[in-house]
Amino acid sequence: TSAAENAWVYENIVLPAFGTGNGGNAGVQAWLGGLKRAGQTGPGEWSWVTGEAFTYTNWAPNEPNNAGGVEAFITIGCDLATSQAAVALAEQHPFVYASIGVHPHEVKHILDGWYGEFRRLAQNKKVVAYGEIGLDYHYNHSSPEEQRTRFREQLRLARELQLPVIIHTREAQDDTITILKEEKASEVGGV
Repeated sequence: TSAAENAWVYENIVLPAFGTGNGGNAGVQAWLGGLKRAGQTGPGEWSWVTGEAFTYTNWAPNEPNNAGGVEAFITIGCDLATSQAAVALAEQHPFVYASIGVHPHEVKHILDGWYGEFRRLAQNKKVVAYGEIGLDYHYNHSSPEEQRTRFREQLRLARELQLPVIIHTREAQDDTITILKEEKASEVGGV
Protein backbone atom coordinates (compact mmCIF):
# COMPACT_ATOMS: atom_id res chain seq x y z
CA THR A 1 0.00 0.00 0.00
CA SER A 2 1.08 3.61 -0.45
CA ALA A 3 1.94 5.87 2.45
CA ALA A 4 -1.38 7.67 1.94
CA GLU A 5 -3.29 4.39 2.16
CA ASN A 6 -1.40 3.24 5.23
CA ALA A 7 -1.85 6.05 7.72
CA TRP A 8 -3.53 7.23 10.89
CA VAL A 9 -5.86 10.16 10.36
CA TYR A 10 -7.13 12.52 13.03
CA GLU A 11 -8.70 15.95 12.57
CA ASN A 12 -7.65 15.83 8.91
CA ILE A 13 -4.05 15.19 9.96
CA VAL A 14 -2.42 12.14 8.39
CA LEU A 15 0.02 10.38 10.68
CA PRO A 16 2.17 7.96 8.68
CA ALA A 17 1.84 4.34 9.76
CA PHE A 18 4.74 2.06 9.00
CA GLY A 19 3.67 -1.50 8.54
CA THR A 20 0.79 -3.89 8.55
CA GLY A 21 -0.65 -6.37 10.98
CA ASN A 22 -1.95 -6.19 14.52
CA GLY A 23 0.12 -4.19 16.95
CA GLY A 24 2.32 -2.88 14.14
CA ASN A 25 3.29 0.55 15.41
CA ALA A 26 3.20 0.28 19.18
CA GLY A 27 5.05 3.58 19.55
CA VAL A 28 2.32 5.55 17.83
CA GLN A 29 -0.27 3.60 19.79
CA ALA A 30 1.41 4.52 23.07
CA TRP A 31 1.77 8.21 22.22
CA LEU A 32 -1.79 8.47 20.92
CA GLY A 33 -3.35 6.28 23.60
CA GLY A 34 -5.57 9.06 24.88
CA LEU A 35 -7.23 9.87 21.58
CA LYS A 36 -10.78 8.82 20.94
CA ARG A 37 -12.31 7.52 17.76
CA ALA A 38 -15.36 9.46 16.54
CA GLY A 39 -18.41 8.36 18.56
CA GLN A 40 -16.31 6.58 21.18
CA THR A 41 -16.65 7.40 24.86
CA GLY A 42 -13.40 5.94 26.21
CA PRO A 43 -9.72 5.92 25.28
CA GLY A 44 -8.84 4.83 21.77
CA GLU A 45 -9.28 1.20 20.83
CA TRP A 46 -6.56 0.62 18.30
CA SER A 47 -6.56 -1.39 15.16
CA TRP A 48 -4.08 -1.15 12.34
CA VAL A 49 -5.23 1.14 9.58
CA THR A 50 -4.69 0.07 6.01
CA GLY A 51 -6.72 1.91 3.43
CA GLU A 52 -9.38 3.21 5.80
CA ALA A 53 -9.39 6.44 7.73
CA PHE A 54 -10.14 6.85 11.41
CA THR A 55 -11.01 10.38 12.48
CA TYR A 56 -10.16 11.55 15.96
CA THR A 57 -12.36 14.42 17.03
CA ASN A 58 -12.01 17.30 19.45
CA TRP A 59 -8.63 16.24 20.77
CA ALA A 60 -6.14 18.69 22.10
CA PRO A 61 -3.62 18.51 24.93
CA ASN A 62 -5.14 19.00 28.39
CA GLU A 63 -8.74 18.85 27.15
CA PRO A 64 -11.32 16.82 29.11
CA ASN A 65 -11.73 14.26 26.31
CA ASN A 66 -7.99 13.54 26.39
CA ALA A 67 -8.59 10.53 28.63
CA GLY A 68 -5.00 9.32 28.45
CA GLY A 69 -3.51 12.60 29.64
CA VAL A 70 -1.44 12.96 26.48
CA GLU A 71 0.16 16.41 26.25
CA ALA A 72 2.25 15.88 23.13
CA PHE A 73 3.43 13.11 20.86
CA ILE A 74 6.16 12.21 18.41
CA THR A 75 5.39 11.04 14.90
CA ILE A 76 8.09 8.68 13.69
CA GLY A 77 9.95 8.78 10.39
CA CYS A 78 10.78 5.42 8.88
CA ASP A 79 12.27 6.54 5.57
CA LEU A 80 12.97 9.86 3.90
CA ALA A 81 9.39 10.51 2.75
CA THR A 82 7.81 9.71 6.14
CA SER A 83 10.49 11.73 7.91
CA GLN A 84 9.66 14.72 5.73
CA ALA A 85 5.95 14.17 6.39
CA ALA A 86 6.58 13.88 10.15
CA VAL A 87 8.43 17.20 10.19
CA ALA A 88 5.73 18.88 8.09
CA LEU A 89 3.05 17.62 10.49
CA ALA A 90 5.03 18.75 13.53
CA GLU A 91 5.40 22.24 12.08
CA GLN A 92 1.61 22.54 11.89
CA HIS A 93 0.78 21.63 15.51
CA PRO A 94 2.37 22.75 18.78
CA PHE A 95 1.76 19.36 20.44
CA VAL A 96 3.40 17.26 17.67
CA TYR A 97 7.13 16.55 17.43
CA ALA A 98 9.03 14.47 14.87
CA SER A 99 11.77 11.91 14.60
CA ILE A 100 13.68 11.26 11.40
CA GLY A 101 15.50 8.17 10.17
CA VAL A 102 15.20 4.90 8.27
CA HIS A 103 13.61 1.78 9.76
CA PRO A 104 15.62 -1.44 9.32
CA HIS A 105 13.04 -2.82 6.86
CA GLU A 106 13.59 0.18 4.61
CA VAL A 107 17.40 0.62 4.66
CA LYS A 108 17.78 -1.14 1.30
CA HIS A 109 16.11 1.93 -0.23
CA ILE A 110 18.59 4.54 1.10
CA LEU A 111 19.90 6.65 -1.76
CA ASP A 112 22.74 9.13 -2.12
CA GLY A 113 21.63 12.38 -0.59
CA TRP A 114 19.31 10.94 2.06
CA TYR A 115 21.70 11.63 4.93
CA GLY A 116 22.19 15.19 3.69
CA GLU A 117 18.43 15.66 3.73
CA PHE A 118 18.26 14.21 7.25
CA ARG A 119 20.89 16.76 8.31
CA ARG A 120 18.71 19.52 6.84
CA LEU A 121 15.53 18.19 8.49
CA ALA A 122 17.33 17.92 11.85
CA GLN A 123 17.80 21.68 11.91
CA ASN A 124 14.06 22.04 12.53
CA LYS A 125 13.36 22.67 16.23
CA LYS A 126 10.46 20.17 16.10
CA VAL A 127 12.84 17.27 15.35
CA VAL A 128 13.58 15.70 18.72
CA ALA A 129 15.03 12.26 17.88
CA TYR A 130 16.67 10.11 15.23
CA GLY A 131 14.83 6.91 14.47
CA GLU A 132 13.22 4.48 14.29
CA ILE A 133 16.50 2.75 13.46
CA GLY A 134 17.98 -0.60 14.35
CA LEU A 135 17.94 -4.24 13.33
CA ASP A 136 15.09 -6.59 12.47
CA TYR A 137 16.06 -10.14 11.57
CA HIS A 138 12.51 -11.48 11.67
CA TYR A 139 11.42 -10.54 8.15
CA ASN A 140 14.75 -9.45 6.62
CA HIS A 141 13.11 -7.01 4.19
CA SER A 142 16.65 -5.61 4.03
CA SER A 143 19.56 -8.04 4.42
CA PRO A 144 21.07 -8.36 7.92
CA GLU A 145 24.44 -7.16 6.58
CA GLU A 146 22.90 -4.06 5.05
CA GLN A 147 20.89 -3.43 8.22
CA ARG A 148 24.04 -3.53 10.36
CA THR A 149 25.92 -1.19 8.00
CA ARG A 150 23.07 1.32 7.82
CA PHE A 151 22.43 1.09 11.57
CA ARG A 152 26.04 2.11 12.20
CA GLU A 153 25.80 4.96 9.70
CA GLN A 154 22.61 6.26 11.25
CA LEU A 155 23.98 6.05 14.79
CA ARG A 156 26.97 8.10 13.66
CA LEU A 157 24.65 10.64 12.10
CA ALA A 158 22.53 10.81 15.26
CA ARG A 159 25.68 11.47 17.28
CA GLU A 160 26.76 14.16 14.80
CA LEU A 161 23.32 15.79 15.09
CA GLN A 162 23.21 15.29 18.87
CA LEU A 163 19.79 13.62 18.65
CA PRO A 164 18.71 10.75 20.92
CA VAL A 165 17.90 7.56 19.03
CA ILE A 166 14.70 5.54 18.83
CA ILE A 167 15.71 1.90 18.47
CA HIS A 168 13.86 -0.93 16.78
CA THR A 169 15.17 -4.43 17.46
CA ARG A 170 13.58 -7.78 16.73
CA GLU A 171 15.39 -11.10 16.88
CA ALA A 172 18.64 -9.12 16.78
CA GLN A 173 19.24 -8.08 20.38
CA ASP A 174 22.87 -9.20 20.66
CA ASP A 175 23.92 -7.43 17.46
CA THR A 176 21.89 -4.36 18.44
CA ILE A 177 23.61 -4.07 21.83
CA THR A 178 27.04 -4.66 20.32
CA ILE A 179 26.57 -1.97 17.68
CA LEU A 180 25.08 0.50 20.17
CA LYS A 181 28.17 0.08 22.36
CA GLU A 182 30.68 0.21 19.50
CA GLU A 183 29.07 3.31 18.01
CA LYS A 184 28.87 5.06 21.41
CA ALA A 185 25.10 5.61 21.27
CA SER A 186 25.15 6.35 24.99
CA GLU A 187 26.59 9.78 24.09
CA VAL A 188 23.16 10.82 22.78
CA GLY A 189 20.86 8.42 24.66
CA GLY A 190 17.57 7.12 23.40
CA VAL A 191 14.79 4.60 23.80
